Amino acid sequence: MPAISKDIASPVSPRLKLVYGFMKSYGECSAQGLLSLYSDKKFTLSTFPSSLNQPIRSKAETAAYYEKILPRLKTHQFLPWEIIEAEEKIVVLAGIRGETILEKPFYNECVLVFGFDGPVDDPRIASITEFVDSQASKSIFTRRKSVEEKLRTRL
Repeated sequence: MPAISKDIASPVSPRLKLVYGFMKSYGECSAQGLLSLYSDKKFTLSTFPSSLNQPIRSKAETAAYYEKILPRLKTHQFLPWEIIEAEEKIVVLAGIRGETILEKPFYNECVLVFGFDGPVDDPRIASITEFVDSQASKSIFTRRKSVEEKLRTRL
């Protein structure tokens, strides 16, 4: 399993460094860190399967989405099993392990397809297409609604 580190060896491409930065920032639950990796010109986040009824999000919509979900996560860790770098895309097959702020553990599996723009030596992420385990995701979304209800009753 590849280690996620801020100090990536020099033979690693700038695009792959961005993907490692994505996994690291998500692990830190840092919306600002994630958004800094995304293209200002164009960005889309698409989540599949379509049975999850998730919209295609722009960078601004993704920022609003992160504002809702990241504060509810205590931990979030990508466990990459395989990373494939092609000329224009990087594909990551990974598990995701974490815990909500109510200390409820979760696990999911995903395939992430990253697209890029910008100069080769300083690219930005232009698109993320994620395919997630729909049953696990529905469970997480259901638990998220439960977390939101519990948080409202505490206020």
